[in-house]
Formats: sequence, C-alpha cells, structure tokens
Amino acid sequence: WNNGTWTRPQAPKVVLPATLSSVSCASATSCVAVGSQASGPAHDQGLGIRWNGKAWTALEVPAKVLGLYSVSCATATVCTAVAAQTAVRWAGHGPVTSPIPVPKDTSAIRKQAISCPTTAVCEVAGWYVNNHGRDFTTAARLSAGHWSLQSPENSGFDMGFMAVSCPSGVTCEAVGAMDNSGLAERYS
Repeated sequence: WNNGTWTRPQAPKVVLPATLSSVSCASATSCVAVGSQASGPAHDQGLGIRWNGKAWTALEVPAKVLGLYSVSCATATVCTAVAAQTAVRWAGHGPVTSPIPVPKDTSAIRKQAISCPTTAVCEVAGWYVNNHGRDFTTAARLSAGHWSLQSPENSGFDMGFMAVSCPSGVTCEAVGAMDNSGLAERYS
C-alpha cells in the first residue's frame, strides 16, 4: 500500500508451496514477513523475507525451524519471529534462535504470536494442547535476554490466544477464543 495504491513487488524465489503468515514494518522501507515453505513430504521449513523499500530479499532461517507463525520488528534492524517453541531473532547479523518455554503438560503448540515493543522486551502469547487433548492459553516474556513462562488465566474450555500487542514494555493485550466466544487478557 503506497499513497492509495496496492502494488505487488516481486518476491524472492522460495520453495513452493509457500505461505506468509505475518508481517511487521518498523518503517516504510523496513519490513519482515515470515511463514513457511515446503522442504519435504512431511515438513515445512521456516521462511523469512525482508523489504528494503525497493525489493524483497530472503532471510536466513535455521533448518531446524519448521515454520514461523508471527514476527515483530522493534526497529529497522531488530526483528523477532516465533515458531512452535523457538524464537528467531535477526539483529543486523545472521539469525539467533532461542527456546521459548511452554507449560510442562504441552503435547502440541497450535499458534504463537509475538509483539516486541522494544529491542529488549518481547511478549509471546499462544495456544497449546495439553496431554489430555484440551486447549489452553500460554504466554512467555523475553526480558534482559531471558525467556520466562507466564501464567495467563486458563479458567475456560477450548481457549487460546491468536494475537498479542504490546504498546510498551510493561503492558500487553492478548486476544483469542474461549468456549466459542471471544477472549481478551491484559498483562501489566
């Protein structure tokens, strides 16, 4: 979108099929989009591309990252994306991965979303399936270079976060679904 017109710039070559699931722009000339691309019959490889105001270029994503759900760019040079239990950070050099803590009874992660209001703070909110097949919310926070598991309210059935937004390093809002209705929780 540019002054009232949508255009489709050429994307970098990727392995098809490919899906982009999230985008974050720190400025009009600095965006990162993430998703997944086919890497074999049973796996999807993480996919990242960067916009510099003129063209999209591929970002390096470690082979062990099987698909990226969400990305947040705190600045034009610092972007962090999340997969099921892994964060990938690009900060002016190659990607750095770190494990995201999840509840002990996790059997699968359905979705993770991320918001990074600063280069030092990120919030991840998502949705996991426990060992008994029930869906619950999960959240983790990156602060001072360390991820810590949080305890969002999990008093309903079939609940999970789909998106999170943090206007500052101390407040966040996560939204999703619970018992076939809306769900919103605030972190402060």
